[in-house]
Amino acid sequence: MTRLPFYIANLAGHSVPALLRLRYSAFLVLYPLGFVGEFGVFCQVFYKVSHTVRHVGALRKLHILRRAHHSHQRLGLAGR
Repeated sequence: MTRLPFYIANLAGHSVPALLRLRYSAFLVLYPLGFVGEFGVFCQVFYKVSHTVRHVGALRKLHILRRAHHSHQRLGLAGR
């Protein structure tokens, strides 16, 4: 965000003090903002993955129970 204009000005042979000051002080705002944003994305992904894993686990258990029930029916053990 601040590096590109700084590098372009340097390549053009210009020294812009405001860009120099901004380049080395903007991280005070941008670094915590980036950290909070990344942490928010991590929390959302973790939440969705954990719920998906729980849902898939519940579906697997249901499938196993259904298979066992059908097996008992085929063997004639369902009413016992």
